[in-house]
Amino acid sequence: MGPPAGSRRAARLGAPDAWPGAFRLSYVPKAAGLAVYELVARRGGQILTSEPVPVEVVPTRALRVLLLANTPSFEFKFLKNQLGTRQHAVALRVGISRGLTQTEFLNQPTHDISRLTPSLLAHYDAVIADAGTLSTLSGGEVQQLTTALRTGGPGLIVLADAAPLPRLTPARATFSIVPVAMAASAKPQPIQWPGLRAAPLLQYRLPCGHRPACAPWLPRARGRPW
Repeated sequence: MGPPAGSRRAARLGAPDAWPGAFRLSYVPKAAGLAVYELVARRGGQILTSEPVPVEVVPTRALRVLLLANTPSFEFKFLKNQLGTRQHAVALRVGISRGLTQTEFLNQPTHDISRLTPSLLAHYDAVIADAGTLSTLSGGEVQQLTTALRTGGPGLIVLADAAPLPRLTPARATFSIVPVAMAASAKPQPIQWPGLRAAPLLQYRLPCGHRPACAPWLPRARGRPW
């Protein structure tokens, strides 16, 4: 398989009776836009069939992500570095001690992230926070975050722990922590929004559950959730 003119990718399937029934080819396009690729089946150097494969290559968009951590953690440090490496704009606010926080910015100018305000939330595509941070938000910040979520503002991703989510967490009633046996929790669990027929969004060891009333908080392009 290959583009109209350029490098090609191939997979050897072996004898017909030994074919796996499915195969995968990968290729990184050099440019965005419309193109017609070509899928060719050969046997002994002879072309058996050739099929056009029309594709649309869509450029990726850099996201703006606000990370809020109550205490320093490996998870947030790793996430910050990964997002920055992929050229996303990242701001991190992490608590060091009572009344003292540390901030970092990647791929964007520094700005005030000490409080959640309408202008700050409008600047970001997603807010990722741990439960400890949510429990320390003022009533005004909770209201601003709730309003932003309901009016198409940033998505909210919560890094929860075994304890119930803070009482003022937006949409708290639609999520719950579900205890599972140790053997079950050791196996990756599929994460998928209700009503979607596509393959699970990802596999992760996450003993959690959701109720039917919940909805995606971080929309993808064309209405598909992350």
